[in-house]
Amino acid sequence: MSELTIQLTPDLETRLAEEAARQGREPAACALDLLESCLRVPEAGPDAPEEARVRELFRGIRRKTPEDLRRLADEQGVKPFVWDEWKGNGCWPEDEDVDEFLEARRGWQREGRRPLAGLDEEGS
Repeated sequence: MSELTIQLTPDLETRLAEEAARQGREPAACALDLLESCLRVPEAGPDAPEEARVRELFRGIRRKTPEDLRRLADEQGVKPFVWDEWKGNGCWPEDEDVDEFLEARRGWQREGRRPLAGLDEEGS
C-alpha cells in the first residue's frame, strides 16, 4: 500500500480526530475509509441480486453486518425507503432528484431540524 501525506486545516483535523474517536479507531484508518467510500465504483447496480444491493448499501459501516442492520430495522419497525413511491406522493418536487433530497436532508440534520418527522406511510 502507498503512503500519502495530506495537509489538513485545523478544523478538518479536529473533525477527523473526533470522528475517529467516535468510531474507536485511528484517524488514518478513518480517513482511508472516507476516501474509499467517496472514490469507490458502485458494485451493485439496479439489476444486481437483492443481497448484493443490500451489501453495497451497508458497505463501510463498521461492526454491523447487513443481516444485523436488517434485524435492527425490523425490530424498530423501519420500512424500506422507496424513492419513486415517496416522491410520487407529493412529499418532494417531481423535478428534483434523490441527490437534491439527500443534500437538503443533510442540511436539515446539521441545523437540528426534522421537517419529515411524523409523516405516515402515505406521506401526509
